[in-house]
Amino acid sequence: KTDRALMERLGVACIAGDTPEAVQAAAATCDVVLSSRLHLLILAANVGTPVLGIARGSKLANWLANFGRTVEGSVFDCDWARVTEHVLAALKERGDWDAVRDGAYARLAARLAAARRELLARLAALAAA
Repeated sequence: KTDRALMERLGVACIAGDTPEAVQAAAATCDVVLSSRLHLLILAANVGTPVLGIARGSKLANWLANFGRTVEGSVFDCDWARVTEHVLAALKERGDWDAVRDGAYARLAARLAAARRELLARLAALAAA
């Protein structure tokens, strides 16, 4: 709701869909996705669409840091000139995004694998005790 009201005021298209697959398919048709919704940014990144975030809380900033990105302000206080600069840069650097995203996803997968190994080791230790 926050994004829709804001984007409609700015005259920018909103992504809509009733399922994650529909939202992801819509995000795949975009040149760049700017949102305060973490799930939308994740779905857009999954299909290779460059993402930029407007903060609603720390989780968005933390997730964007995996891609070397920062938030563009908050939903309550945003520097639209800076947002415009970053959107234009994201459009211009489209090829770089693929490498950035691939690297971030590889690091995230490695962290997940390490956490899985640690969990399995702890469960095995508990079972043996």
